[in-house]
Amino acid sequence: FHGHVHQADVTIPEKGMVEIGSGCLSGDLSYTNANIQHQFTVGYIRDNNIICVQRWVDNTDGNEIFASNQLFPERKTFVDPSTIDKEPYERVDAYISRTVLPYETATGDTITRYFSKEKALPLNEVLQKHSKILLLCDAGMGKSIELLNLAHTLCDKYHTFLYSLKDYVDQDIINLLPEVYRKLPSNRIALLLDGYDELSNTSKEIFEKKFRNYLKENENSHIVITSRSNFCRSETTNESKTFPTFNIYVLSELDKVSVVNVLKQKDIDEGKFFSEANAKKVNELVTNPFYLTKLSDLYINANALPKKSELMDKLIEDSFELDEDKYPGDLGEQYCDLFRSLEIIAFSMQ
Repeated sequence: FHGHVHQADVTIPEKGMVEIGSGCLSGDLSYTNANIQHQFTVGYIRDNNIICVQRWVDNTDGNEIFASNQLFPERKTFVDPSTIDKEPYERVDAYISRTVLPYETATGDTITRYFSKEKALPLNEVLQKHSKILLLCDAGMGKSIELLNLAHTLCDKYHTFLYSLKDYVDQDIINLLPEVYRKLPSNRIALLLDGYDELSNTSKEIFEKKFRNYLKENENSHIVITSRSNFCRSETTNESKTFPTFNIYVLSELDKVSVVNVLKQKDIDEGKFFSEANAKKVNELVTNPFYLTKLSDLYINANALPKKSELMDKLIEDSFELDEDKYPGDLGEQYCDLFRSLEIIAFSMQ
């Protein structure tokens, strides 16, 4: 039942019927007194249930931005977003443009991926389609750089906050946000969480529990979580099992145009470099940003690439150093044993 009132409020009479005032919306408020502003009521419905009702009021500051209060299922008063400064994120130097693919497309066969190129989109465009994204990729593919670029792209539109989960120490998720962000409407927040794979087993369980609680209270926020693919082995479809309601996307490999641009920035002759990479049988590594950086630096120093066995020794060592930075205290003691095991595997494969 709908009836017009000059207020937006929620009343629950004894019989249990919920009465929600509709407010008023007009192009001209000159005839009203100062206590009546533009106001209207927004309800969010999911799976046939009303999950949230908000009252939106014109803040009359001339920016046409509306501040909101939550009326149902519990009362909450939000801060006017226009009064809170947005966290700035600088442009990423020498950023390489990337795209993402839906999980089922990215993990399909070569023919499926080839005929699904039109599904590849920049991450910020995907976030306009799906407000909750789990971004997966292999080590060295540049997920942290991609998330930093996304923060720069979003920071003018949303109150954006990028947080590295390697720093997580069992806090409530709301307390990860800057204090001034915590009373904003959740649909004004873009929360970017980098490195789900960097959580310890104990912290991971606590994080997942507290994250579920955060989602119940902030269903309208925009959230992206990144992880290495092998830490989310249960995923088989575009809809995440690790984080229900999240859509899974995979960060695409570098295409040839992007690789060539990197080589040009370093004044490397692309023809000679690709010829050398093919001769040394490492051409499949150049689509990974981590390996491309190492290969190009080695090429600049020697004007050639080393033999494959020498190259792999160097890349394995650098990979351990990268992981040791991410997992301090875990790999140092095991380094020699792990390296010997890799050598044994390498010789067996040969």
